[in-house]
Amino acid sequence: MTARIVRSVASLLAVTTAYFAYALLAVPWIEPEAKAQGGESLTDSEREWADGVAQRYDRLLAPYFPADHWARKNPKVLQSDEFMLLIRDFATHGDRIELQPCLLLFLPAERPTAGADDQHAIILDAPAGATLQFSEKLNLAKARIGKLKHGLLKGDVTIHSRMENPGPEDDLLIRTKNVQLTDSRIWTRESVAFRLGPNHGHGEELEIRIAANDNAQAEATPLGNLQSVQLMHSVQMHIDLPQQGLLPGGEPRPQDDAQGAPVEIACRGSFHFDLMKFIATFEDQVDVVRPVFEAESDQLTCEMLAIQFERREKQDSNKREETTSIERRSIPLKARHIEARGNPVIVRAPSSSVHARCQQLRCDLELKTVSIRGSDEVMLLQQGNEIHAPALEYTMHEESGRLGSLWASGPGWLRAAVGKDENRKLDLQWQEHLELERHDGAPLATITGRPLATLDGMGQIAADEMFVWLTETKEATRPDKSSRFRIEPDRMMAQGSVAINSPNLTGGVARLEAWFETIDEGPQFPQANSLDRPATQNTGQPASALVAVRPQPATSAKSSFLPSVTGEAESRYDIRGRLMRLRIVNRQGKTGIADITVDEDVTFRELARADRSEIPLRVTGSRLQVSNGDTPAARIDVIGSQAHLEARGMTLAGPSIHLNQQENRVWVAGAGVMTMPISRDLQGQTVSAGQEMKITWQNQMNFDGLTARFTDNVVAASQTQWLRTAQLDATLTEPIRFAGKGGAQQAKLQEVYCSGGVDLENRAMNHPESPSLERMMSKTLRINQSTGNVEADGPGWVSSVRPRSSRQAVSLPLAAGATNGVAASNDGALDYLRVDFAGRIVGNAGVLVDRRRQSELAFERQVRAVYGPVATWSDTLESRTIESLDPATILLSCEKLIVRDMPAAAADQPSTLELEALDDALVEGQSFTARADRMSYAQAKELLVLEGRSGNDARLWRQTRIGGPQSQAAARKILFWRATNRVEVDDARFFDLSQFGQGGNSK
Repeated sequence: MTARIVRSVASLLAVTTAYFAYALLAVPWIEPEAKAQGGESLTDSEREWADGVAQRYDRLLAPYFPADHWARKNPKVLQSDEFMLLIRDFATHGDRIELQPCLLLFLPAERPTAGADDQHAIILDAPAGATLQFSEKLNLAKARIGKLKHGLLKGDVTIHSRMENPGPEDDLLIRTKNVQLTDSRIWTRESVAFRLGPNHGHGEELEIRIAANDNAQAEATPLGNLQSVQLMHSVQMHIDLPQQGLLPGGEPRPQDDAQGAPVEIACRGSFHFDLMKFIATFEDQVDVVRPVFEAESDQLTCEMLAIQFERREKQDSNKREETTSIERRSIPLKARHIEARGNPVIVRAPSSSVHARCQQLRCDLELKTVSIRGSDEVMLLQQGNEIHAPALEYTMHEESGRLGSLWASGPGWLRAAVGKDENRKLDLQWQEHLELERHDGAPLATITGRPLATLDGMGQIAADEMFVWLTETKEATRPDKSSRFRIEPDRMMAQGSVAINSPNLTGGVARLEAWFETIDEGPQFPQANSLDRPATQNTGQPASALVAVRPQPATSAKSSFLPSVTGEAESRYDIRGRLMRLRIVNRQGKTGIADITVDEDVTFRELARADRSEIPLRVTGSRLQVSNGDTPAARIDVIGSQAHLEARGMTLAGPSIHLNQQENRVWVAGAGVMTMPISRDLQGQTVSAGQEMKITWQNQMNFDGLTARFTDNVVAASQTQWLRTAQLDATLTEPIRFAGKGGAQQAKLQEVYCSGGVDLENRAMNHPESPSLERMMSKTLRINQSTGNVEADGPGWVSSVRPRSSRQAVSLPLAAGATNGVAASNDGALDYLRVDFAGRIVGNAGVLVDRRRQSELAFERQVRAVYGPVATWSDTLESRTIESLDPATILLSCEKLIVRDMPAAAADQPSTLELEALDDALVEGQSFTARADRMSYAQAKELLVLEGRSGNDARLWRQTRIGGPQSQAAARKILFWRATNRVEVDDARFFDLSQFGQGGNSK
């Protein structure tokens, strides 16, 4: 569009200037080669011919003058091949001549054929006549005229032509007054008005400069020795153009079809046309205005507007009909450059939605390039998109509506709409330069100098350099057949200290690659694609191509692991690594990070929030993959020998860690380690603050939000406990949900189940109140920490080592073993208890009774127990023959043994032990032996009760000393107080009182 403005201005000025100047200069006394017909003197016959020349050319003059005009009444005529000078009367005064009036017809180069109307002539009309002064006395008889010294065209001077086409569309008209001329210039101090077809203008004080005849450059100019033309001030021009805007991109308006699209050019200063350098210049408050029907006008304002022309190539005869008569009559020039300068230069083009501010604007009309510069910065605003930079260069694309090439220096910034939503903006800042060019047919933006990109709702990305591939989607075709395209990001690469800061994601990587997708109606994803970078030089880009596999698409989303960034994010995450790949999806106006892949030295952590007390998530590894992060099917995979996860105080490590949000599952394939803070041990007993449980395994860990299963050589260890099993299942009190807000975030351990063999050890030898060493082996073990219920399958055994105290209960590994603050004996003596069983263990490891804990365990089938003193914590007792053991050791065997840890009556008293042996119970010591169907022992009373059933009497054998005589008793029930040797029998069948001492009693 700018080219059409300039071409029209050039045509108007060139035609007006050329015809005006040439009409004044082409007469014989200025151009000596244009001579009158004949030799040095005229014969009578030649004079007769001259007197009648007007009649012979009446056909030529008739189209321009009415029949009563003096030009058609036998004027005096002077003719050459290019002009006709008509004079009604003249008078000579030495070296001066007075012409009254004066008409000059400038004839076209292509003369009309016989019988055709010639309406192509240019006519100069000076009704008041002219006065011309020459360098010597005139001799018209011999056509001798000296060099013109000065001339004056008096009064009104008019130049006009009907040109080629019928009607006024291409007519020429120039009006001024009192024109003066010499051999070097033509000027007037009066106003000059000119019109060429629908185009017109006016100005004040015209001056035309003429080069000397011997000027070599004058021969090369399109207008001979015309040098320049200038209007001194108050210049206005009206140019009628096709129905387009002042700048590229304007949409045509229907009303312009009928009314045209005029452009007004005005300046307070001068207009200067240098015909040697082909430069036209407007100066001082230059305004270029294009009025728009029922809308705000397009406008360019500046202090200086310069138009650089160059020679037009010879017109192809096949294309001649495509040009206008005005263009064919103009000088053979075409506009090449336009330059506007000012402080500032301002462009306001509402028809193109363009607003620009700069100090210099330069257009190359052939290359379709626009360059704007400023001492500080320039501003360009187009359809809501805004760019600021010290300098901009833009080259338009061949197809209207598509992005062209752009170069912008730095520091600068840009704000542009992204996609269909005009309110969704991209802010871009840079320090060095921004360049937009085509790569494989698609727009590619290269930004250097620590660019910072901010996308509404997405946050910020900063890097040493960025590369953004764009897509152009055709939306509509305008009435003028041009197209409108929607510009959206397709993919991006940033490298060099990449920093990310978004509502829900921050981080830093060496390189970032991102793909952008817009989904209007549910998930519709393209196939995997590669991200290729051009191999260019001197741009800081590596020559090798970038190839990355696009992450796989997700399904429709209702909730997500990585929350949508449209709105407030519930959690924020930080990512560190070398290479990050993102898939960013806009689903029906909501933008989210769907997929993330980070490689090498990866750290992914949840940033702590002031309103949350739990320990945040932290993940490290060689590779982190988040798939479908904005959907319920979100999945996290951490891969590498250093894969490590921390969350809510728990840590997890293994060769690969995986989280599937849709399945609500976390798993580790291969050997791994997990640690977690504990307030209770595996038996449900309270432990001191700050303790952790560490679990290792060799095969796999699988956690479905409720139960975590560890397999193959599982070891769980805390500060005081150690457990080994083939498989361990840990179940929480309520499930943890990895999607949304549902589920517990501080769930407690409810049940532990071990299978495939169990080895349990509780090492509390340094406990200040209740030191102990307890071990257990079985095939399975189940402990419910909420209820205290315990189950274990045998065969197996349980052992316990504790300091000896007459006031402390002998506890088993699964019993509560509370001391209620009563310290153990510190004399160094230790008691050892071991129970072997072939069946199972059932019971409760500790229930509250009147706010005090009580435990009860039952051992079933082939129960064997040994109890006695040991010298060290590592010593054991074997349940062999009683003779081989310490005198204080006892052996017990039965089919079922129940062990109860009973709370004391007073809070400052220790708990006590109660035993109940059923079905063929046998107790052996070196000084006694007891057998009964049921046997019970109460530590608090030191009372042993033996009971017989179904006709089987309870029996007791006793020696006062080892190796001494033995006494025995048989009764339905025998009570034996071991500490006092007191015996009571009930329904005695046999009783040898002599060997029992004085404590005997019989009922």
